[in-house]
Amino acid sequence: MTDYTYRRKSNPKKKVMGFFIIPIYLVYAEVLFKLLTVVNCPPLAWVPTILFPIIIGLIISVFTGLSKKPKANRITRGVIMCILGILFLVNIFIYKQFKVFYDTATVANGAGGVATSYLDHVWGLLSAPSGILAILLYLVPPILYFIFGKKIDSGEKENPMTILQLGIVLLVAGLINIPLVHFNDVLKNAYSLSYNFQSAVTDFGLLTGIRLDLQRNAMRTLGYNSTTIVAPQDTDIAFEDSIRREGEIVNERLAEEAANTVYEKSVMDIDFSKLAAKTSDSTFASLDSYVASLTPSSKNEYTGIFKGKNLILITAEAFSDKIVSPELTPTIYRLMTKGINFKDYTQQASAGTIGGEYQHIFGLFPSDGGGSFLSMSNNTNWFTMGAQLTELGYYGRAFHNGDYTYYDRNITHNAIGYSDEYLACGNGMEEFIQDAWPRSDVEMFDATMPMYLDKQPFSVYYMTVSGHSLYNLTGNAMSAKNWDYVKDMDKSETIRCYYAANLELEFALANMVKALEDAGIADDTVIVMTTDHFPYGLDGDGALGNLPYLAELYGYNPTNYLERDENALIIWCGELEDWAPIVVDTPVASIDILPTLCNLFDLDWDSRLLPGRDVFSDAEPLVFNFVYDWKTDKGTYISSRGEFTPNEGVSVDSNYVSRINGIVRAKMDYCWNVMNKDYFGHVLKDSGYKLNSKKERSN
Repeated sequence: MTDYTYRRKSNPKKKVMGFFIIPIYLVYAEVLFKLLTVVNCPPLAWVPTILFPIIIGLIISVFTGLSKKPKANRITRGVIMCILGILFLVNIFIYKQFKVFYDTATVANGAGGVATSYLDHVWGLLSAPSGILAILLYLVPPILYFIFGKKIDSGEKENPMTILQLGIVLLVAGLINIPLVHFNDVLKNAYSLSYNFQSAVTDFGLLTGIRLDLQRNAMRTLGYNSTTIVAPQDTDIAFEDSIRREGEIVNERLAEEAANTVYEKSVMDIDFSKLAAKTSDSTFASLDSYVASLTPSSKNEYTGIFKGKNLILITAEAFSDKIVSPELTPTIYRLMTKGINFKDYTQQASAGTIGGEYQHIFGLFPSDGGGSFLSMSNNTNWFTMGAQLTELGYYGRAFHNGDYTYYDRNITHNAIGYSDEYLACGNGMEEFIQDAWPRSDVEMFDATMPMYLDKQPFSVYYMTVSGHSLYNLTGNAMSAKNWDYVKDMDKSETIRCYYAANLELEFALANMVKALEDAGIADDTVIVMTTDHFPYGLDGDGALGNLPYLAELYGYNPTNYLERDENALIIWCGELEDWAPIVVDTPVASIDILPTLCNLFDLDWDSRLLPGRDVFSDAEPLVFNFVYDWKTDKGTYISSRGEFTPNEGVSVDSNYVSRINGIVRAKMDYCWNVMNKDYFGHVLKDSGYKLNSKKERSN
């Protein structure tokens, strides 16, 4: 009997085209992503940006051709293309809003909060012409594939010959890509030794950045560190004294002590070499050995000048020192110039607001992005100012005029050592402030000061919100409220709105200083304030070198992250107004705040355990960021160019750059392990160190 069953004839061209449809789409998506986000991309970085998605796409193609049903294979490919397109779009919109690529932990930690709390921001990004264009460019190709895919893709199941073709293409791509990456110092460092998500995405593409991020975190979680933490030789070379005193020093006691005192080291009574020898955990042993190898910094004439005083620590949302003037912001100007005056301060922006807070509170770099704070909240956090001062009998509390659960602050801010419960909108703060966006710092400060002014000594923390974007008269209640103060300024409306929003912080601080003076405790209270990040909400689009509103605010066009993140640090006490100004000229970083305060309050700390420095000590100044750029008192290094620029009149030896690069890598690895392994818990538990030893010695 003759078999007349219809047999579909295979079409080799359509089969090959179907096999390459995802690699083609990924190359298109990565190139488009770079064009929409990265400015001034190094020409060499385009090669891995194209080759890596080919490799990834071909591997995906194998798994989309396993079904015997052609239609099922085509549907699978179409769905994957849609998912990948949405992934690229999410990261484009994150970059447009925050001007930085967010790693997987940061996205996972903040995505829910952004979606629910900042719908106006999300809608603004999606509905803008650039947003609509991006959506069309990424989602139209998958839609067209769903409609016309049958004409170009047979959807047939893959056979051994196709797998062989895959192997050949992967081999060719690898032979080109691997030498290119590993024999170019900049690309090699970004891929492995000095890996960071920002540089990985810039140099290799989004998907490779995500792969490296997930791979690195998985290896670290399993206990496989990329490098053994070893301190380079001569890590802590004393630097020339650059703490200037303008005029005569009013407090002669400090001058006399400085001339006649040999200062002891800022250390705890712990033998880290012995601790390393007795631990069975290899990571702890490596960390102990690293700490033991460091040279501790010395106490100094400023040690203990704030001992026993109250502390108000403030992280000011999107604040910039560029708005400060004696006419418009007299209180902030007073705090900046009548306290300790920092001339070269950098607030590294790496993980949005929560990353800035993390640096201030823990004195650590958020090496796990936005997930760092939540991870650290499960650890032994003895070195926070909240924990240390609470141990000494201080009343303490953290405040925020944002949502109580946003960024999991209901968990994190109840785990940083304050004696009383964290207060925000959702567990009580809403009773004191109006429901506007952004909410008023004046209302928050005025409502909360009575909660602690009569509970001396006190230690409190504020996370403000009045300076938050968007900066316009219809979507920003603070800009509208304070518009009359800035409406006649010769600046764009966006910049005037930014000024107006930040005036709410000025008025809040004015009320705070007056309340301290009225209570007679201004001389006994220290105010410390800096920002969480640069005002990235000014520009709805653009990247470094293409931020017109930020350039207008700054008065110059920032072309690297260190320039972009320049800002102000305030450390003020009423008593300091009777002294001649103390001016700190050396580079200071956000992670230097905690060790500096530990010294000023004469707390029980160890300078080797915090990666920042007490700025008044003999430790070498070092500012570094998430892309491994750094700045010292000798010059500036930009990792993307592998270029060191010495300061005027400064020369360094041939090993200087490699030495500082090694220090930065060691500090970054150390920060990750402190968070991931609860290293401070190990130190205190396994050394038997008494947490109240300082208190006992002072009694």
